[in-house]
This record gives sequence, C-alpha cells and structure tokens, in this order.
Amino acid sequence: MSPKNSAPNGIHMLYKIATFLTPKLRQLKMIDDNERQAVIHAVKVLVDEMGFVEDNTEENLQPPPAKRTFQDFAEWEDADDTMDSDVSFDSEIGRYLKVKLDGLEAHRPDDVLQWWKRRCQEFTRLSKATRHVLCIPASSAPSERSFSICGRILEQRRINLKPSSVNDMLFLHGHIK
Repeated sequence: MSPKNSAPNGIHMLYKIATFLTPKLRQLKMIDDNERQAVIHAVKVLVDEMGFVEDNTEENLQPPPAKRTFQDFAEWEDADDTMDSDVSFDSEIGRYLKVKLDGLEAHRPDDVLQWWKRRCQEFTRLSKATRHVLCIPASSAPSERSFSICGRILEQRRINLKPSSVNDMLFLHGHIK
C-alpha cells in the first residue's frame, strides 16, 4: 500500500484497513458503501501484493498431473487456479464479515491479535494480512518522550551548557533505567 493512498477526508487507507481488520469494527459502519468497498478492494490488493497464499496441504500432497499431448496450446488455456484463489479469498472475506463474536470477544477490544491467532486456520490470508498491518505502532509516544526529555534538559536555565555536557546528560538519562 502506497502512503499516498488516502481519501479526500484525510484518513489514510491503511488506517481504514486496520479498522476493517478489527473484529468489532469490521462492518465499517462509520463510512459509506463506496468507501467500504474501496477498503475491501484495498485489502485484496494488499494480500495480492504481499503474496499471501492459502495453505492447502491436500493440494500439495496430490501427484502432478500427467503430461498432456497438447502442450503447445497450454499458454492459451484459462488459468482456473487464479480464479479459484480470488473466489476463495472473496468467500474468506464474506465469512469474516458474517462471523459472530461471542460475549467475551465483543467486550475485549484490546485482544485483536489474539482473536486473529485463534482464527488463523479459518481466515488464513486475512490473519496474515492482519499481522502485517497491525504490527505498525499506533502511537508516536516513545519518540515524543525522547524529545520531551531533551527539551527538559535544554530548558532556559541550562542554556549555557556545552554540547558535550548535554550529550553526556542525555546518555546518562537513557541508561539510568
């Protein structure tokens, strides 16, 4: 997903995808139908870009098909496997949209990754996309804290400190805890 992919109202598409992948908010009732469809399309594009493939162990165990006599025309044949993959992912999204949350899940919004971990067999590609999207830190608090500490060290009363002293103080403050 490119960072430039944002809506006219200023909400970045990645935030909308993260909202869609939050089970309690998956219906996206806060946006209109066109935006909802755009978010679902963006999830499909994300899964395609990341190359998440459904694990079908039964298919992997089958022997390869016998050689065909018309291999010269193989490049003209329709690729049913890509169509089946798209259809199965559409059904995975449909199942996700229809899944019922039990009482505990409905009241524990802080357990989103645990919810996906429990359902990774049911929603294989969506759970992988969720791990990819939700690993992004949602807060800049750690970096803000660092700047705040530096600002406190460089207050007006300490403006006459040498740069080496400021560096030493920042180093000590960072390693005290």
